[in-house]
Amino acid sequence: MACCAGAYEHLESTLGRTVAYFRATVGSDLDDPYLKDLVAELSLKSDAFRRLWADHEVLSAGSGSDLYLHPAVAWMRLSCQTFAVGGTDGQILLATTAAPASRDAQALARLPAWGRPARRVTRNRICSGPRARLGPP
Repeated sequence: MACCAGAYEHLESTLGRTVAYFRATVGSDLDDPYLKDLVAELSLKSDAFRRLWADHEVLSAGSGSDLYLHPAVAWMRLSCQTFAVGGTDGQILLATTAAPASRDAQALARLPAWGRPARRVTRNRICSGPRARLGPP
């Protein structure tokens, strides 16, 4: 998949796990018209998805570790695990972690700040978007 090329260390196995997990998650709804349309569109646009979907692999719980490329922090090795959320209609929780005290954990911790608007400080004023407030930086 061109959109993901270079973003994962082991792209093919990551795609395989993702499609197998997707198949497991939607397994009882394969006759749903929206799902049929989605699978048809993905199959049309992606040779990799079409091939992986045709394999009929099923993975009921997602877990693994991979190297991810993020534009703000570069490469991070992250582990992920999925959990079924009890009392819901099929909701899944995806938990992503990095090894404690690692460079990957430091990079992951920097991501929330990456999405915030840039702030510039001028004398005693902090400017952040259309409003500014007086006070120390």
